[in-house]
Amino acid sequence: MHFHPYEKHLLTCSEQDTVSLWDWEDSRLISRFNNGNPALSNITSAAFVNAEMDTLLLIASADGEVRVWRNYERDYLLNPGSGPELASSFRALPDLIRSRKPSGLVVDYQQLTKVVLAAGDSRVIRVWNVHRELCESDIPTHTSSCVTSLSSDLNVGHIFVAGFGDGTVGVYDRRQPAKASLVRLWEEHQTWVQTVHMQRYGTRELASVSMDGEVRLWDIRGRRSIAQMNVSAPLKGRLSCAAVHDRGPLLAFTSQARQTKSGLLSYNVLLANMKHLDPTSKQLQLIPRTINIAGPSQHSSSTSSIISGGGVIFDDSMPSAYTPAMGAIGFHPHLPLLAYSAGPDRSIDFRKCEEPPPEEPEVRIPALTPLVDESSSNGGGRSGGWHW
Repeated sequence: MHFHPYEKHLLTCSEQDTVSLWDWEDSRLISRFNNGNPALSNITSAAFVNAEMDTLLLIASADGEVRVWRNYERDYLLNPGSGPELASSFRALPDLIRSRKPSGLVVDYQQLTKVVLAAGDSRVIRVWNVHRELCESDIPTHTSSCVTSLSSDLNVGHIFVAGFGDGTVGVYDRRQPAKASLVRLWEEHQTWVQTVHMQRYGTRELASVSMDGEVRLWDIRGRRSIAQMNVSAPLKGRLSCAAVHDRGPLLAFTSQARQTKSGLLSYNVLLANMKHLDPTSKQLQLIPRTINIAGPSQHSSSTSSIISGGGVIFDDSMPSAYTPAMGAIGFHPHLPLLAYSAGPDRSIDFRKCEEPPPEEPEVRIPALTPLVDESSSNGGGRSGGWHW
């Protein structure tokens, strides 16, 4: 699930090969097409290329293939013969290593350097020049687990971070020789790292989230995390998805849907502030959601600010073989807008995420003490005033 940075477009992908583009402001379908990847090779990653002008759509699938589409916003059903066109395709990871818990193909596109980082079920991270369709280097991961998430510093492009299925988080520097590019390896997470994200603007925080609910903030210069919190308790359930806003200190999480005694399904959405990583903080905002599979979904929180009341229809709700997450979640790169879908009702809901006001500290006024005039020592004069 990805927001276009400048257009009113929301990209969603199904479990198999269906790609859909939505107008999130009008809650309508713009286009839908098939990516063309083989059966059982799910779409595992996507990105917008050249977002400022003549945008292309990059789709990565679990078979190691990357397909780049142009005119993806044209619906071939409404305009026969003028639908999406395949601009390019190449095998980004030809040497896939199958495992019991695969991640498929994970990509991260750097607009400044025109480079795609490709990783996943492989022991290397490949650096591809998209325009030349040339592999520039193979960077060893130095771990025995698959890459589950990638994020890079887009302002320079040399530093990127990878999360792994065994809970490790690695920082790589492309300026170093390929075999020596790993500059940091943190092993504080104990389970699958669902999300690792380096903010592109604002305070440029680096955050990672694992499937056991552990959230950690990092400084790439340090050897350990600088802040941590477990969101399982405030989320009131097992973690499913996580997202980090690129500009503001906002984190969002969804729990896995569970069945209630009344036969309904429910899950929670939790909004957190990076500056207040405390399970008891008043900055945490919990949004309960109840799903009636036979009818429309409802939000049980009256404080929710929903842009699209019933949401828009999503593509698929079955669990993926390449990620433990159920559904998807994502922030708009520039606006305080969150989209999420974590239930089998196949709908996407939107929420404005205004940052809550800071907690006001308690102000204590010190007692006033008299300021004795110097004349009082000579004649018992009155005090000349007060001071703090």
